[in-house]
Amino acid sequence: MKYERGFVLPMMPAAWKGIAKLVLILLIVTAVGGIVYAVKSYIEARDAAIFAAGESKERAKWQARESEELRRANATIVFLNDRYTALQGQHLNQVNKIVERQFEEKRYAKEAVDRALAAASAGTLILRDPGARAATGQDAGAGEKAQAGAAAAESHGTQDSRLSGAASAFLLQLAGEADAVVLDLARVQDLALAYYNYCAAE
Repeated sequence: MKYERGFVLPMMPAAWKGIAKLVLILLIVTAVGGIVYAVKSYIEARDAAIFAAGESKERAKWQARESEELRRANATIVFLNDRYTALQGQHLNQVNKIVERQFEEKRYAKEAVDRALAAASAGTLILRDPGARAATGQDAGAGEKAQAGAAAAESHGTQDSRLSGAASAFLLQLAGEADAVVLDLARVQDLALAYYNYCAAE
């Protein structure tokens, strides 16, 4: 009888020995497959954990970077808003000063015209027509006649060259209106310059 190792196989009938060996091989293959699967699962789990940790780290970096960019953007918005508010306040202040200056200058100009009208009405301010005196001298002729005519204009023509009260009032009011137009144009230039500086500073 041939000696065989093991304890179970020698006691089995010959017909069962082949089946037992096949089952044993299947058990070994299954065990090896289970070990391989376990190792593979462990490696995959480890890689997944490493990837998740790396992904979480990258996500944290990305969130930190996004938060920093958002903070900077908000700081820039606040800075620009404050700067715009300051510039707008300065512009409105300049406009108010220009308007106040316009009112004051026009008030002074009107008061000057009113004083001139009152003086003309009282006779302390006399407006004359310079053309009347020149015409009187021209009518007198040349040479001695011209000199005589000029002397006559000096002695008698002053009353004739004096403007009437209505004409004096008209001219004084017209001069006041012209001064007001000049003042308005000057303030319009100031407003345009202030607006230009405001737009250039934005």
